[in-house]
Amino acid sequence: MGYIIDPRGENLRQDSMTYSVKVLTGTFKSMEDYNLYSKQRETFIPKKTDIVPPKNNLVLILDESIRGDYLSINSPGLNTTPLLEKYLRDYPKNIFNYGLTLSTATNTFLSGCAILTGLDHIPDEEFRVFSAPTLFDIAKANGYKTVMLALQASYPDFVIRQADLDRIDTIYVSDKDFMLFDNEKNIDSDLDEADILHKRLKEESGLFVFLYKIGLHSPYQIRYPVNSENDIFTPSLGVKEQFSPSKRREIINSYKNALHYNVDGFFKRLLGDNPEELKDCTIIYTSDHAESLFERGVGLHSTGIFEQTIVPFLIFSTDSWVLENLKHPDEIPFTLHHMNIAPTIQSILCRDLEHSSGDYSSLVSKENFKQPPLVYISKGAVWEGEISSPVSVDENGKMILPVEKYMY
Repeated sequence: MGYIIDPRGENLRQDSMTYSVKVLTGTFKSMEDYNLYSKQRETFIPKKTDIVPPKNNLVLILDESIRGDYLSINSPGLNTTPLLEKYLRDYPKNIFNYGLTLSTATNTFLSGCAILTGLDHIPDEEFRVFSAPTLFDIAKANGYKTVMLALQASYPDFVIRQADLDRIDTIYVSDKDFMLFDNEKNIDSDLDEADILHKRLKEESGLFVFLYKIGLHSPYQIRYPVNSENDIFTPSLGVKEQFSPSKRREIINSYKNALHYNVDGFFKRLLGDNPEELKDCTIIYTSDHAESLFERGVGLHSTGIFEQTIVPFLIFSTDSWVLENLKHPDEIPFTLHHMNIAPTIQSILCRDLEHSSGDYSSLVSKENFKQPPLVYISKGAVWEGEISSPVSVDENGKMILPVEKYMY
């Protein structure tokens, strides 16, 4: 289980920048040229002047490496997430599935920084990810207590800097190396943090929480107990077995087993037997990116392949204001984008039904809801990356998947 630290404490793991450094190696010189790292963030000033401590809780969960079409809520009969299916059946007035959604990028760093800084277009030619208020800043300006649960411990990084962390009230980090081939050391970290979050949501109010899960970060076979009743889909990989195109069936089965254990297990701990007990609460769930499972002879993520952008998007709420104003999935004929999430969060934090955010609309705004541009960062950085062509869509604007390549 993770531990709590004060964001100004000395225990914050600076060595956890390694992953982000690798992602951004090719762009760091341009950051020095523009002196981006030292740019100050703008102060967020709410429209309302009579800020009172809010009674609701708002949670953003950014999962890791979750492919939306491998969840059985989006691919009926797959049976990878039967508990989520049950929640959707049993609580249709509280849980909403927005289906397959396009991620901002095919790696963690770019998608995460875009969401947390409310980026509303790519490429970010004005470098807004370095100067715009973060979601934590917007929450604090509206009276919320802010919490970060960063289980992969990848903060601070180039965009979410130490000064940003200093403004967060409580930070949870993990005391485990999530890449270890030792299931017992990290296999239940996400589930343990769901217990912590469930307890806080039941006992406290006025929280804004960002939770970044370990999720299904590869290798998938260390994300669930292998050689047990959790090996539902077989044949699957051994704990230390290497990935290769010749093992595609085993890789996919291990991925499905990990989905079943980690995603359903997480929501079971977070929502419990009666999700309505989480009063005045809204939970927004997506993944940083998806995975390509050798559909094109390439595995995993960060290579710009379309399959690596197919993420899930769910909203759970018992907040009467949100439920009254939320645009439901059946009202949206087209595919949504990651960049619809930040304006939705800002609308809820500010109780603002007139929030406008360019091409990516808030799901609780009274503004005309726009069909979002379905493009993503395939290479490079948010601010000077290579942008994909618009993905293929049907007559309603829904993403078209080349299903003949997939092995569900």
